[in-house]
Amino acid sequence: MDEFLTGQRFEVQINLDKPRLLRLDFNAFCKAEEVSGLSFLDWNGELTGVRLKALVWAGIVYDEGERRLTYDEVGDALNATALDVIVAVTEAVFKSLPEPSEEGETQEDPQEAAPATS
Repeated sequence: MDEFLTGQRFEVQINLDKPRLLRLDFNAFCKAEEVSGLSFLDWNGELTGVRLKALVWAGIVYDEGERRLTYDEVGDALNATALDVIVAVTEAVFKSLPEPSEEGETQEDPQEAAPATS
Protein backbone atom coordinates (compact mmCIF):
# COMPACT_ATOMS: atom_id res chain seq x y z
CA MET A 1 0.00 0.00 0.00
CA ASP A 2 1.22 3.53 -0.73
CA GLU A 3 3.15 5.00 2.19
CA PHE A 4 1.15 8.23 1.85
CA LEU A 5 -2.09 6.34 2.47
CA THR A 6 -0.78 4.36 5.44
CA GLY A 7 0.86 7.41 7.01
CA GLN A 8 4.19 5.62 7.43
CA ARG A 9 6.00 8.24 5.38
CA PHE A 10 5.30 10.80 8.09
CA GLU A 11 6.39 8.77 11.13
CA VAL A 12 9.36 9.24 13.44
CA GLN A 13 10.20 7.90 16.88
CA ILE A 14 10.35 10.38 19.75
CA ASN A 15 11.15 10.02 23.44
CA LEU A 16 8.56 11.89 25.42
CA ASP A 17 7.21 10.36 28.63
CA LYS A 18 8.22 7.08 26.98
CA PRO A 19 9.23 6.12 23.42
CA ARG A 20 6.36 7.09 21.13
CA LEU A 21 5.55 7.14 17.45
CA LEU A 22 4.89 10.60 16.02
CA ARG A 23 2.99 10.87 12.73
CA LEU A 24 2.84 14.36 11.22
CA ASP A 25 0.40 13.84 8.40
CA PHE A 26 -2.29 16.23 7.16
CA ASN A 27 -4.68 15.19 9.94
CA ALA A 28 -2.08 15.99 12.59
CA PHE A 29 -1.40 19.42 11.08
CA CYS A 30 -5.15 20.15 11.15
CA LYS A 31 -5.44 19.03 14.80
CA ALA A 32 -2.42 21.18 15.66
CA GLU A 33 -4.11 24.17 14.02
CA GLU A 34 -7.30 23.54 15.99
CA VAL A 35 -5.56 23.35 19.36
CA SER A 36 -3.07 26.17 18.79
CA GLY A 37 -5.02 28.57 16.59
CA LEU A 38 -1.94 28.84 14.35
CA SER A 39 -1.82 28.08 10.64
CA PHE A 40 0.49 25.31 9.52
CA LEU A 41 -0.25 25.57 5.79
CA ASP A 42 1.50 28.91 5.39
CA TRP A 43 4.12 28.09 8.01
CA ASN A 44 7.62 29.44 7.34
CA GLY A 45 9.27 26.66 9.38
CA GLU A 46 9.95 28.64 12.56
CA LEU A 47 9.37 26.19 15.39
CA THR A 48 8.03 28.06 18.41
CA GLY A 49 7.14 26.42 21.70
CA VAL A 50 3.43 26.60 20.91
CA ARG A 51 3.95 25.02 17.48
CA LEU A 52 6.16 22.26 18.92
CA LYS A 53 3.70 21.40 21.68
CA ALA A 54 0.73 21.44 19.27
CA LEU A 55 2.49 19.27 16.67
CA VAL A 56 3.61 16.72 19.24
CA TRP A 57 0.20 16.58 20.91
CA ALA A 58 -1.58 16.19 17.58
CA GLY A 59 0.88 13.71 16.08
CA ILE A 60 1.28 11.09 18.81
CA VAL A 61 0.09 7.67 17.65
CA TYR A 62 -1.65 5.71 20.41
CA ASP A 63 -2.07 1.97 20.74
CA GLU A 64 -5.64 0.74 20.98
CA GLY A 65 -6.99 1.39 24.47
CA GLU A 66 -4.07 3.60 25.47
CA ARG A 67 -4.95 6.81 27.32
CA ARG A 68 -4.24 9.94 25.29
CA LEU A 69 -1.93 12.52 26.84
CA THR A 70 -3.52 15.86 27.53
CA TYR A 71 -2.14 18.98 25.89
CA ASP A 72 -0.58 20.03 29.22
CA GLU A 73 0.92 16.56 29.82
CA VAL A 74 2.70 16.87 26.47
CA GLY A 75 4.07 20.23 27.60
CA ASP A 76 5.25 18.70 30.89
CA ALA A 77 7.03 15.88 29.03
CA LEU A 78 8.68 18.40 26.70
CA ASN A 79 10.36 20.03 29.71
CA ALA A 80 12.91 17.20 29.78
CA THR A 81 13.02 16.18 26.13
CA ALA A 82 12.45 19.32 24.06
CA LEU A 83 15.78 19.35 22.20
CA ASP A 84 15.54 15.71 21.10
CA VAL A 85 11.89 16.17 20.15
CA ILE A 86 12.71 19.28 18.09
CA VAL A 87 15.13 17.20 16.01
CA ALA A 88 12.51 14.46 15.53
CA VAL A 89 9.72 16.93 14.69
CA THR A 90 11.96 18.65 12.15
CA GLU A 91 12.62 15.27 10.52
CA ALA A 92 8.90 14.46 10.49
CA VAL A 93 8.02 17.84 8.97
CA PHE A 94 10.53 17.31 6.16
CA LYS A 95 9.08 13.83 5.59
CA SER A 96 5.62 15.36 5.30
CA LEU A 97 6.63 17.70 2.49
CA PRO A 98 5.79 16.45 -1.00
CA GLU A 99 8.73 15.27 -3.05
CA PRO A 100 9.48 17.34 -6.16
CA SER A 101 8.04 15.92 -9.33
CA GLU A 102 10.43 14.50 -11.87
CA GLU A 103 9.43 17.28 -14.26
CA GLY A 104 10.33 19.96 -11.70
CA GLU A 105 13.70 18.56 -10.67
CA THR A 106 15.68 19.60 -13.71
CA GLN A 107 14.63 21.81 -16.52
CA GLU A 108 16.45 21.34 -19.80
CA ASP A 109 17.32 24.42 -21.76
CA PRO A 110 15.15 24.06 -24.90
CA GLN A 111 17.94 25.61 -26.99
CA GLU A 112 20.42 23.00 -25.84
CA ALA A 113 17.98 20.10 -26.22
CA ALA A 114 16.93 21.06 -29.78
CA PRO A 115 18.68 19.18 -32.58
CA ALA A 116 21.18 21.19 -34.57
CA THR A 117 19.98 22.31 -38.00
CA SER A 118 22.28 22.49 -40.96
